[in-house]
Amino acid sequence: SQPTAEPWQAKHDRAGVLLTEGDYAGALENLKAAVPLAHSPTPELAQTLSELGEAFDDENDFANAAWCWKEALHLREKLHGPNSPEVASELLTLAHVEAHLDQFESGLRHLERALQIRQAANPPAPGGIAEVHLRIAYHYRDWQRPVEARAHVRHATRAQLAATGPLSEETASFFDSLVFFF
Repeated sequence: SQPTAEPWQAKHDRAGVLLTEGDYAGALENLKAAVPLAHSPTPELAQTLSELGEAFDDENDFANAAWCWKEALHLREKLHGPNSPEVASELLTLAHVEAHLDQFESGLRHLERALQIRQAANPPAPGGIAEVHLRIAYHYRDWQRPVEARAHVRHATRAQLAATGPLSEETASFFDSLVFFF
């Protein structure tokens, strides 16, 4: 006889099946039931929450995407620590959906925290730092704050140059002006 799955595991597994079948509402219902039943955070639960968040984001259901990504963030903080690369990635994802929900202050706080985590990494990855600066620039652009957006495009350009080697000044100026075309 097979051992009986933990109650959270059964709900999680059912959510995975529903997610692959495209029943996002059913998957969400099962995950909302699974989260409080799990006695300790698991990578599988965090991953499924992230994947369901992506599915809701693809459907423009930003409120449910945000719920999934917030729960995944809390689990990843418990699993990997508050300053892990996994937490930084989840913060970037959450900030993306918060912009769609006009939650710019919260999104900016998450982006700045992701930037701090990536800058503190040992060794820091300039390409990852450039990515966060560019996302902050987009966030400020959407918030209609072009001065701050331009400053972060400059930071992104410098970090990218550090990651990829020297480029011409013209190319750096081009990157600087990209914020106005997106």
